[in-house]
Amino acid sequence: MIDHAIDLARRSVPPALPAATADAMIRKALEHGRRKSRARVQLRWAAAAAALLLVGLAIGVRLRTPDAAPLRLQLPSGDTLTATAGARFDVRDAHPDARAVEVERGTVLFAVRPLSEGQSFEVRAGENTVRVRGTVFSVTREEGRTSVHVYEGRVEVQRGPERTAIDAGQMWEPGHLPRALEAAPLAAEGARAARAVTPTRPAPAPPSTPTTTNETPPEPAETTAEPSRVAEPRLATPDRAQVEAWVREGRFADALPVARREGWVRVEADALRGLGRLREAADAYATLARSDEHAAFRAARLRFFELDDAEGALDALDRAPRPSPLGERIDALRLRCLDRLGYAQEARAAAADYLDAYRDGGLRDFAEELLGGTPLDRAPRTPSILRE
Repeated sequence: MIDHAIDLARRSVPPALPAATADAMIRKALEHGRRKSRARVQLRWAAAAAALLLVGLAIGVRLRTPDAAPLRLQLPSGDTLTATAGARFDVRDAHPDARAVEVERGTVLFAVRPLSEGQSFEVRAGENTVRVRGTVFSVTREEGRTSVHVYEGRVEVQRGPERTAIDAGQMWEPGHLPRALEAAPLAAEGARAARAVTPTRPAPAPPSTPTTTNETPPEPAETTAEPSRVAEPRLATPDRAQVEAWVREGRFADALPVARREGWVRVEADALRGLGRLREAADAYATLARSDEHAAFRAARLRFFELDDAEGALDALDRAPRPSPLGERIDALRLRCLDRLGYAQEARAAAADYLDAYRDGGLRDFAEELLGGTPLDRAPRTPSILRE
């Protein structure tokens, strides 16, 4: 009966039932078998999952896994959710074009199928929002703290105006930069799901002529020189200067995987920008903002001029080290951000500081106009000081 219901649900998405009816069906499915033995726990949760699929996963469905066993649930879109025992989470939207889940407590592992253009998958945990394009990751929420572990692909975490990109093999916690994965709930399941998405390369076939330790080895000159001469070009890794040259030559797709593998974040950001992946490029630059004023300025420029994210641009500028050779350019762009965000008092103060420090600066007219209180009937031209 349950298998038949699940099969029907996977082949079609029925219209959502009223919330009260859906909740009643879910409660009935969860109550069924509650007095049975522990061996029937998985069956009870299969019944609950089938009921969810039949009602089309109406917005606002709240789930709590049993204290003795985890829950594995497949959405109509094919995405898989695995939750630890005792976890609480809400499936807020299961529409194929906009899937949204909120984790209240515990750990939930997500195996998200690749998204098409215009589709989204978001997970909220407290003040944090995780966005993906198709990946394997987990979100843990315990005692008000959130952590994200990525096992395959890449996710973006937004906390207020700040966005952080997290790659496979990394974890993230608020207030910290991404770092190597540590032990976490459902880590083994995450690794298995990642291997299913990206199968490991099969081992090379053994040599056709086996060698034995009893035989006299061939002449050293033939065994040492020949393999190294053949293998060395394949195993050689380009150095940073060479990869940077690829970026200058427009070979962004070649440079990106090498830069990521070697941890050259600045080169990675340059390659992403060349590929037109501006959001990812800005986030990569922003991770270097506290130690690299050029990276901070590039992150701010992308966010302000290309991504219409003045708040994010202001955040990157505020993290830039000072004093800096880019002082005038940073202060000019910061003034533009404050004005666009409508922070009138701060913008006027910044305009006064700008004119005191750079009397002949490229944004002088704009700063004087702000101090004069004249309403702006048009956006001022982008001064050359802001152009690279």
